[in-house]
Amino acid sequence: MEKPEGYNAMSESNRQKSNAGNEFDGAIRSELDMLCRIGAIKGYLTNQNLNHPEYAYEKQYLANYIITTNEDKYIAVRSTRSFRQDCIKICYYDLDGVARFANFSEDLVASIIVVDDTELDSSGFVNIREKFRNGEYYCPATHLFALSEFIHFLTEYRYHALSDSTDDVDASIFESLMVAEPSGSAYGKAGNELERILADILSDYKNLRAFKKDENGALPLFSLILSKLVAENKLSTDDIVRVKASNTIPMLNSGGNPKADVVVFIELLNGETLIETISIKNTKANRVSCHDYGIDDYIRVLDIRNSRLEEYIKWFGEAGSAKNMVKLFKPGYSLEEFESELLKKKEILVEWALTGAHDKDNLIDSEMQVSRYLLIRKENIMQFYNMIEYIQKLDAFTGSFGLPFGWTYPSKQKGKRIQLKVPIILD
Repeated sequence: MEKPEGYNAMSESNRQKSNAGNEFDGAIRSELDMLCRIGAIKGYLTNQNLNHPEYAYEKQYLANYIITTNEDKYIAVRSTRSFRQDCIKICYYDLDGVARFANFSEDLVASIIVVDDTELDSSGFVNIREKFRNGEYYCPATHLFALSEFIHFLTEYRYHALSDSTDDVDASIFESLMVAEPSGSAYGKAGNELERILADILSDYKNLRAFKKDENGALPLFSLILSKLVAENKLSTDDIVRVKASNTIPMLNSGGNPKADVVVFIELLNGETLIETISIKNTKANRVSCHDYGIDDYIRVLDIRNSRLEEYIKWFGEAGSAKNMVKLFKPGYSLEEFESELLKKKEILVEWALTGAHDKDNLIDSEMQVSRYLLIRKENIMQFYNMIEYIQKLDAFTGSFGLPFGWTYPSKQKGKRIQLKVPIILD
């Protein structure tokens, strides 16, 4: 075919690359625009340059997108169509600078590199990412995605952002926790208040100083938590130099939230730092939702692919109740067998539902994301448990299918997700 006059192969190649780049960026912006419209995020900025704090140059580090969540946390995204080493190392450099030096770095819940879907066919990308997830390869990002995977991440994030609401938070929370905040200013979203307040209380050195003089001298919530952490780690109060806590926990690989709501760092005289994680249940109810995952996630984490238990889980997901589930059974299947097979996976399921453990595909930093303690606030009663201790208490409860949980599905998610509800136990 004869080329038109003035045709230049290099120019045509550049035009095609430009069009592909526009489509790539357009897909990301379209998804983020939709999240803004439906209220799943507060907003986002594009192509933000940041400086190193010790230098005047203003374009040291680049984030193609900075997303602000409804909880005033941040997601930094560095996008590039190619995973070529010369391209990707620039992205590493940029995200490392953002994570260390941005004025929002302490509230950064995810730093993400996004490449084109064509890289899914590249052994270089696939192998490096596998090494990254296995801890064999350093990457300053928390997440490494192809474009379609990033869109899936945002879809999962959207679901949790619009459905998560901390159980029954009310204005009395400020008084009942005796919040040490002189201004009395309200926090943003009710569902995030308790986590922020707890992090502030645990980080306040005045509480630690009072606690070291007299374990009952600090704010009650501080004493409740620190007394248990000191005892279970076999510490003396004199061993503690500083306590710092944060409700900024890295997001799961899926885009969902980890079970840990607050992470506590206890700095010791010997130079060590203990890291403990806390999940919070704040409610007036006797049972609360503790687990909400897709049907295939249950099959994946319980490792029951191609088994009869997989069929039962799918039937429950489709039916949404034991009564309706039975109608789907093939000859030779029964609720009794379902319960028997499920009990073989009880330990994994209970620990996954309450602590977040065992989900190796979604955990990025298990030390920060898996919860080892549980704080319960019901009415004006506060209790603090080691998760192992609480799981043992649940043995006295039988919900559905021989486990301590109530089984149901979230609103409008029948056939897609299974939700578990856990009893609230107070001594």
